[in-house]
Amino acid sequence: MPVILVAYDASEDKAYWLYVQEYLRQHRWARRARSTTTVTIAIPASNVLNEAAVRLFAQFRDERLARA
Repeated sequence: MPVILVAYDASEDKAYWLYVQEYLRQHRWARRARSTTTVTIAIPASNVLNEAAVRLFAQFRDERLARA
């Protein structure tokens, strides 16, 4: 199932999200994972958690289930 990381910015009262598997796939972390113990990621400011994002999460889930 998709893993969605959500970070909350209390000072702005906004939450941002990142589709973890896709991020790691795009940045080729599978090879690097063997040689590191930590990972630093950047969550795009455009990834605001809202209703549209939640619908997108459902789409990620459906796509994953279709591949299973």
